Amino acid sequence: MFFRPLISVMLLLAFGQSRAQEFWMMPDKFQYKPGDTIRIRFNVGENFVGETWNLRMDRIHSVSLHTKSGVANLKPTLRAGRLDHLLIPATRPGTYLITMEGENAFVELPAERFNAYLKEHALDNVTELRKKANAEDQPGREFYRRLTSLVVQVGDVRDDTYKKVTGLALEIVPGKHPSEIKKGDLVSFRVLFNGKPEFGARVFVWNSKNSKVFNQPVYTQQDGTIDARIFNDGDWMVSVVKMVPVSTPKADWQSFWSSFVFHVAE
Repeated sequence: MFFRPLISVMLLLAFGQSRAQEFWMMPDKFQYKPGDTIRIRFNVGENFVGETWNLRMDRIHSVSLHTKSGVANLKPTLRAGRLDHLLIPATRPGTYLITMEGENAFVELPAERFNAYLKEHALDNVTELRKKANAEDQPGREFYRRLTSLVVQVGDVRDDTYKKVTGLALEIVPGKHPSEIKKGDLVSFRVLFNGKPEFGARVFVWNSKNSKVFNQPVYTQQDGTIDARIFNDGDWMVSVVKMVPVSTPKADWQSFWSSFVFHVAE
């Protein structure tokens, strides 16, 4: 599951040649038995096709394990490099929610590329602010932060941990237990920014199967939710970007990149 061949990407709706890099966690499987070891890698790439991230500890702010019994700090157990980044003992049955928040990183893009990136992710608020400031021909100076979450199941006893609001700046909360999602289901996902529903965000819903990737862009409703049709089995990812203005000597914008991964069995 970690090493998918990079063969083809098929988009249901095309948005040009995207260069935005997604970031997500991928386990070796999604269902475990008590006593197993949960192995997770952080992946980075375009269009849900990527490679193992070369993890650096200075790029990680927090990694946490949420279960029915509480929250555990996983950051001290992280393994740097291109390895299994997390080895989590599946000691007790239940639903395990793993969250990761990165540290800020900086990027500067030429105006044309930055404007295309804003259009791709429907970041209209940023586009309008740049227009008002007559800055559309200026480079985009941006701090960005990666946030990602993942749910796996240990044993057969499911609980409500999957829908816990953890306090990430930008998070995606599924409306149904991921291990119960079946092909053909209509599933809701809620996008929260600083704990509040995010209205009008363009959310990308990705499916990867047999080295082909499909993408459904959906906009959040006023309550921050989207409804996604699960038309296929395989690996799925929901991702979204939020950007706000900041006033610093180095950057004009702060973005947050969030993702949530789950799997649908055949």
